[in-house]
Amino acid sequence: MKFSFRPGRGQRAFISFPVAEQVIQASIREMDLAFRYGGEEFLAILPKTDKFGALAVAERIRKTLEKSDLSFLGQKDLRISLSGGVSSYPVDGEQGDSLVKFADEAMYRAKNKGKNRIELFSLEKRAYERFDDKFKSVITINGSDF
Repeated sequence: MKFSFRPGRGQRAFISFPVAEQVIQASIREMDLAFRYGGEEFLAILPKTDKFGALAVAERIRKTLEKSDLSFLGQKDLRISLSGGVSSYPVDGEQGDSLVKFADEAMYRAKNKGKNRIELFSLEKRAYERFDDKFKSVITINGSDF
């Protein structure tokens, strides 16, 4: 999973990154790894977790951050949004650099679709998977829902 955080208007990144890091660390297992990866990004490696399990973890982190109440220098109700991408071994690739690249592609797709959302990487360009809040799967292929 790859995440990008965007501080709310007027908020400083040095406040949101420690909060984001705490939420991520509290949301993963002891065997998982999560670390800062680039300027505004975090990377999480979740061994023995399939793509949909990773999606559930990413959504839990996103929703927790979205509900966080922060304040700084008298400003209240500052918000953090999260855009994330999920790729999975071995479904999407078997090399670490490919999996990071694919998670990055999915993350940028999330940003382009309005931010503050999680997208799954898919090798199939004609199909994508979309999920509601209860994780009921809807598969869309060429504009038709199944």
